Amino acid sequence: MEDLYEQGRVRGIGVCNFLPDRLIDLILSSRSAPIVHQIELHPFTQQIPLRKVMAEQGGGVPTAWALRTDGRRGIFDNPVLRRIGQPHSKTPAQMVLRWLTRQRICAIPKSVHEERIHENHNIVDFQS
Repeated sequence: MEDLYEQGRVRGIGVCNFLPDRLIDLILSSRSAPIVHQIELHPFTQQIPLRKVMAEQGGGVPTAWALRTDGRRGIFDNPVLRRIGQPHSKTPAQMVLRWLTRQRICAIPKSVHEERIHENHNIVDFQS
């Protein structure tokens, strides 16, 4: 992958779900650090130690994956997120996306439903 990156055949190298110690090993043993690091990341799994390593060691931009699948675990029915979003007429999903973007975390919200795609984009018109 590093050869392809250096040849300009790929724009960047990313990793997914590396623990802090494995990420440090990768950074120390490679010619180029990852550009992005996809991890489970939301208000209830904040990955603070990992994000600290990423910031200090140049371990890529944190990228939150599979936000909608966390709905199976009840995050989008969470009463706290509902209460916070209610005065802004926002859903818990929108509150999570806004929380991520305000922290400069890239999010990958996936949906095939037009309504949810629009909802995912409608997160910049309020302050929480």
